[in-house]
Amino acid sequence: MAIGAAFFYAMIAVSVKWIDGIPPLEKYFFRSVFGLAFICIFMVRLKIPFKYVNQGMLILRGLTGLAGGLTYYLAVSRAPLAEVISLSNMFPFLVVILSAIFLKEKIRPYHVVAVGISFIGAIFVIRPGFDEINMYFIIAFASAIFSGVSYTILKHLRTTDTSEIVVFYFSLISVLGCIPIMLLGEFVLPTAYQFFQLSVLGLNATLYQWLLSSAYKYAPAGELSIYSYTTIIFSALLGIVLWQEYLVPATIAGMACILTGGYIIFRKEKTK
Repeated sequence: MAIGAAFFYAMIAVSVKWIDGIPPLEKYFFRSVFGLAFICIFMVRLKIPFKYVNQGMLILRGLTGLAGGLTYYLAVSRAPLAEVISLSNMFPFLVVILSAIFLKEKIRPYHVVAVGISFIGAIFVIRPGFDEINMYFIIAFASAIFSGVSYTILKHLRTTDTSEIVVFYFSLISVLGCIPIMLLGEFVLPTAYQFFQLSVLGLNATLYQWLLSSAYKYAPAGELSIYSYTTIIFSALLGIVLWQEYLVPATIAGMACILTGGYIIFRKEKTK
């Protein structure tokens, strides 16, 4: 489920880059509208009750997720895809730390080694030799911070609320949060084709949220966080297929580090 979520996270970035002529905030708004519609239809068809338990944490998860999403969409729309995704995917490293502090989860030595190796891999993918760090790289890193807080809250919510309720609240808060900001800024009326593109974006985002919420329901955050780095691999492969963005040696070295971290987790958990 975590790897599936990572794939659809990469598909979100591909969708955002694919849609032309729509401001980033408006893309996020429509993604949230379609996401809300999809999860409502899903819950109604399967007769899943719209019943919450921990409303306060659901709202906090929605707000931090909204902040992370808006900063991520802005960065993806304005900066190179590989760098933005690499920076935003530093959040699993923060999740491990926050889970230990606030959720009292135990961090084992192999967790530290695996996450550290994967973090080094992300740095390789970023390629720190680029000439300057522009504002959008800083925004991408801010997205990682908001996401780290959001996913730590998600880990807590697994003990109180269903995955579907978590996704429903996240989508609802995202829609309500975007409306006042969008009314004060620029709004572009989508064409029929752009509307279709936005619906694809919403579907990818909903599948990502549902798979991620389900994964966090069944496994500790410290063990799941490593697999979120696989979205960098998916993004690189999609870049090659869709835009002929071929890999440089540093990116390949980074992927090797990320896969090594995942393999360490796999072997240790299997042995245990």
